Amino acid sequence: MKIRGDFQTNSSSASFILIIKSKDNDLKEFQKNWKKFINFFKDNHHWITKEKEDKMSGYYKRQEKTVKEYKEKEKNEGWLNESEKFYLSWAEEALNSRKKDKKDLYFPYSGIHLCTKILDNVFEISMFTSCFNTLLEIPQWTNWLILKYNEDPKFLEKKFGFKEIKLKVEEDPR
Repeated sequence: MKIRGDFQTNSSSASFILIIKSKDNDLKEFQKNWKKFINFFKDNHHWITKEKEDKMSGYYKRQEKTVKEYKEKEKNEGWLNESEKFYLSWAEEALNSRKKDKKDLYFPYSGIHLCTKILDNVFEISMFTSCFNTLLEIPQWTNWLILKYNEDPKFLEKKFGFKEIKLKVEEDPR
């Protein structure tokens, strides 16, 4: 996998997976502490989360406009070219994804797609990006968590029960 600090033309999707060894063994207890961490991050880094909310809001408004325009064109003219069909499909998929994400308790702060228990006291949090171009695609709270773990692991263990944290990046093989 190529990871660069600037734009790369052969971008691909990727999953960011946090593996956290916790004082908790029960998934529900871990999720409570995870939510506590996300709220801590949100409350102490509101300028980051506000920017993300604004960016996502604008993105979804553009997708809604695209869907409306192309459906109206298809209704009035009776057809769409291949490019328009592709963009309509893309925009509809983005809006469907938003509906699913809104059900996520932590959206848009965490971008969590999956939280699972993989071993006793070990949990995996998977996040996904469909277009991995730069390190900026990694959620800011992930960067902060990893840096804080390296700086002061006792803080994270005392406050949230996180004993050990590792980041794994998996590129989509497609």
